Parts: sequence; C-alpha cells; structure tokens
Amino acid sequence: INPMCIYFVDKNADKIHFAEKTALLIDDYGKNVERFIQAGGQAIKFNNNAKEVVEKIQLITTED
Repeated sequence: INPMCIYFVDKNADKIHFAEKTALLIDDYGKNVERFIQAGGQAIKFNNNAKEVVEKIQLITTED
C-alpha cells in the first residue's frame, strides 16, 4: 500500500466509503472487515493483539 492515508473514523461511520485498492481498515468487528474487503479495500481484524496487526501490515506493505 503506497501511498497511505490514515483516517480515524467514528465507530458509527460507514467505513466502506473509504474502501479502495490502497485503503487498509483495522477493525475489531468482523462484519466491518468483510464489508470493507467486499467494497475493494484491504482489512485486518483486530483481536487485541497489536503484534499480530503489525506483522500483517508489514506483509501487506511489502507485497508487490
């Protein structure tokens, strides 16, 4: 993902409005993650494990 913009979105916001090929959502609610991916973005489900999220971000940002 390059370039990357960071948005802090209210928990009640419809996050799929930000979905695009270069967008990455980090969310703890599975339905938000699924909908974001279906709308064309990339997403990581947060399970209270920051190390896991960082590792997934590193994988995503180093993909060709």
